[in-house]
Amino acid sequence: MDTTSITTPTELDELPHGSVVRSDAGTIAARYNEQHGTVFGDDRPFPWAKLRLPVTLLHVPGRDLLAEAKAEALRQAAARPVPVGEMNVKAWLHQMARSFQEARR
Repeated sequence: MDTTSITTPTELDELPHGSVVRSDAGTIAARYNEQHGTVFGDDRPFPWAKLRLPVTLLHVPGRDLLAEAKAEALRQAAARPVPVGEMNVKAWLHQMARSFQEARR
């Protein structure tokens, strides 16, 4: 599983209680217990397994998703060769900034 997306029912089922996700349909939901979640603005529980995949993780108890995204962006940046020349360096820095912004989503 990557740091921000859940794409399979098994990964969804493995999320701990208290996790908050945004479904592919736009639903913001929190895992309530082993079988149920709640949608923000509605206090009625629904079957957690019914969330439309993929979902984006917004909060997972015990994890710092922003720090994980930053670390992944830095890892990817370190794996890329650094260009030589002032214009190439500027282009490379812009590319790294875009990669970091994408990793935060």
